[in-house]
Amino acid sequence: MPHTVYPPTLELSRQAGLRAIALTLLIPALSAWAGPGSLDSSGELPSGIWREREATEEEPTEPETLSEAEEEGEVPEAEEERQWPTPLPQRASVGKLEEAKALLRERKWADAAVALKGLLQERPGSVRVALDLSRALIQLGQREEAMLALAPLAQQYKGSNRRLLARRLSVLSQAFRTNETYQLYQEGMNLLLLGKAADASARFARVLKKEPGHVRTLLRDAQALHERGNFAGALERLQAAHRLNPLEPEVRVWLGRLMVLQGQGNDGLTLLSEAVASPSAPSELGARWYAEALLANRRRDEAMEVLSADVRKHPDHLANLALLAELRAGGSSVSRASLWESRRDLQVALSRFPAYGRPRATASGSEPEWLPWSAERVRKDIDELLGRIEGKLSGTLGAGG
Repeated sequence: MPHTVYPPTLELSRQAGLRAIALTLLIPALSAWAGPGSLDSSGELPSGIWREREATEEEPTEPETLSEAEEEGEVPEAEEERQWPTPLPQRASVGKLEEAKALLRERKWADAAVALKGLLQERPGSVRVALDLSRALIQLGQREEAMLALAPLAQQYKGSNRRLLARRLSVLSQAFRTNETYQLYQEGMNLLLLGKAADASARFARVLKKEPGHVRTLLRDAQALHERGNFAGALERLQAAHRLNPLEPEVRVWLGRLMVLQGQGNDGLTLLSEAVASPSAPSELGARWYAEALLANRRRDEAMEVLSADVRKHPDHLANLALLAELRAGGSSVSRASLWESRRDLQVALSRFPAYGRPRATASGSEPEWLPWSAERVRKDIDELLGRIEGKLSGTLGAGG
């Protein structure tokens, strides 16, 4: 059985350094899914990601038997996190669940998958059944089908069940089945970072041919296509990724951006708004693109508030700080107070600049957010804007004197 390899961070470093940093980012998330002690010293699951998971994962908060009220489709108000999409069936399905679990223990994956698919049709709101079905499908090498069993519930649930589903989807979005596809992915990332988007896209296409439904690769290929101006192709990749893992923050940010570019402004604004509002997704891109979309809709004050909130929470988002300063200093009738405030913000940005551009981990604990601009470009924009503001302040002071 092929070993599982997890993607490294985005730095162009030697392979050993990349692997060490990747483990730092990925081990907590993977340990939560695979169970304590599952990772060996190389950071791989000894039996691959298609191994069966023991009972170390947090259990979903769903009953094995139902109260009389729940049998009638009613859910107590105190249990808001357990909102079933449809009323659950009678207790007869509990026996079927035990039979399916027995098949899982015996590692009869194909038989278990058939039994669990039928059971999920009877119990469409069951997190336990969906997780067990994904477990069987993964053992059969059916990644996409496994993720599609989880994705609808991940959008419907809140609380602990949502976190549980998000962790499983995150791991399935990132893990590679073979060293060959991992190496192809890394080659593509290095080429993307070097600005060779066409060559990067070619590598990503080869990965997806061997491992269809690999969400992280779908995202990176969409980014490469975006760089080449192929917005329709990028949108197609992102829609596929979002269908498989609707909770992936970076996918939501890029999908929102592409929908805006492709004329689906309302839906794009909604996705960007949700991505920015997520407390676990400190995306510099998300805030910037949401603000740009608002500006395009002549909602300048809202755009400035989005940027202000972002830089208050994340002072290292220097590109957003520069855009906010530009908006404050824009216009022919800008006040001296606004000019001084913009000047102060830009000077603060310059003082923080040495750390800008270093990889920042995403909410999913996987790879740092890839920004489609260089640190040098941001520095140049800040210097030019600061020069314009200094000129305006000099003219204002000269006129006042």
